[in-house]
Amino acid sequence: MGTRTWAIDSAHSGASFSAKHLLVATVHGHHVGLGGTIALDKAAPGVSTVLVRIAVASIQTGVGLRDVHRRSSDFFTAEQGPFRAFKPIEAQAGTVEAATGPIAAPALPSRR
Repeated sequence: MGTRTWAIDSAHSGASFSAKHLLVATVHGHHVGLGGTIALDKAAPGVSTVLVRIAVASIQTGVGLRDVHRRSSDFFTAEQGPFRAFKPIEAQAGTVEAATGPIAAPALPSRR
């Protein structure tokens, strides 16, 4: 059967996140405006790939001042480029419904 490739439809897809704030509260939010590709090989899931381009300026947490801060050089440095790449490190084998992993951002520490 081989590998099948799909383009991610931003109208029917989303990128959500959660992050600890001062080790007390968890901030939840999402990004709109994303795209990318999914290449899935059900017979050999290990060769399947997902690449998502996330529009970092589209961050929405429900608090305007927090969103502005997340776009700054303290976090996503949105002024240096409109997109960040996301390549998941974990996905459900044989599906394209959910994947997790770090987002590439200059000021964020890498956690795996």
